[in-house]
Amino acid sequence: MAENSPLVARKRDYWFDNIKGVLMILVVIGHMTASFYTSSAFMKYVYDLINAMHMGAFLILSGYLSKRRVDSNDVVSVINKNVIPYITSQFFLYFAAVIIPDGLKAANVSYFSKSDFSLFVPIYQLWYLMALIILTLLTMKLKPSRKPVLFMVGAIMLTLLCGCFQQVNVLKLTKIISYYPFFLLGYLLPEDFMHTIRNKWQVLLGAVPVLIGYAFFMTRQDWIVGIRKIYFLSSTYEKVGDIAFGLHPVFGRLFMVLFVPVIAFAFFAVIPRKKCIFTKLGRNSMSIFVLHGVVAVVLRCLNYEYKIFSYFNTPVLKLLFLLGCVTVAFVLGTDFVKKLFRPVLEPDFDITRVIGILYDKYRGNQKKADNI
Repeated sequence: MAENSPLVARKRDYWFDNIKGVLMILVVIGHMTASFYTSSAFMKYVYDLINAMHMGAFLILSGYLSKRRVDSNDVVSVINKNVIPYITSQFFLYFAAVIIPDGLKAANVSYFSKSDFSLFVPIYQLWYLMALIILTLLTMKLKPSRKPVLFMVGAIMLTLLCGCFQQVNVLKLTKIISYYPFFLLGYLLPEDFMHTIRNKWQVLLGAVPVLIGYAFFMTRQDWIVGIRKIYFLSSTYEKVGDIAFGLHPVFGRLFMVLFVPVIAFAFFAVIPRKKCIFTKLGRNSMSIFVLHGVVAVVLRCLNYEYKIFSYFNTPVLKLLFLLGCVTVAFVLGTDFVKKLFRPVLEPDFDITRVIGILYDKYRGNQKKADNI
């Protein structure tokens, strides 16, 4: 989510920044409320409400904003703006998790140890950066704009097929491929479609009841049983078992693939178009994205030791906790924090410049050898 990543429009657009900013707040709340999942019905509802749609929405937006990069086969940009930040962020989160007591456990990377590290197993939320890398390069190679319907159907079928296999930790490959229909949909969307979402008051009018209906739908435990095991697209059908109404979980995956874009577009439609309080969060999304993981790990470790989450046991305190999550997002999204961590999270790196320097050095050494 670097400033020039696929999540940023080719020309700065407040609407896209605002969408990213609000989504980053939802990401922070989603990760922070995970520890309440079994102890609070309200927090469980908030967690489900956010996590059922926010990553799909992010990937749709990512795909849409990657058009120019994909169509021009700009692999260099992928390396500079995604691969390098992924590598530096992976090291950063790993060392943070090692330093914090029980940090590896809290970061859901128990398959790592203090002496066992791999760049090919994304830590915690960094699977998303790996997803941007893989899905962008995959789309460059496939060139799906030639036969969009065929590729879209193929991506959905691949998602359904991935549910038959155990999640692969290496590159989180099965999970990432399962999310491909969202990225591909965003990439294939015509600009006129997003223009309509942004500017037509009729769309805004229709988006409100869609979001209200979604909020109501997620309150029905009898309807969403099994859905919460599906919306991360990482559990096998065997682990999920039958979902609502006795349906096979393959229909749950299909439902998510078809249902999430509707919610995402309704969500996009209600986001402010002009510069507002969320704009800076969207522009500084990389620092929020990586650093909130450290905050979440610290809180989980404190909970292991002191059961701090048990103190948030009244409606008022739970609301205060959610407000605290929003505050964390705004603090991590400040220009000060961005500048402080930018050398680590968004290093100024140009692979072509580095290759040029190395080549010039090689040529210089060759000339010296020839003169000897």
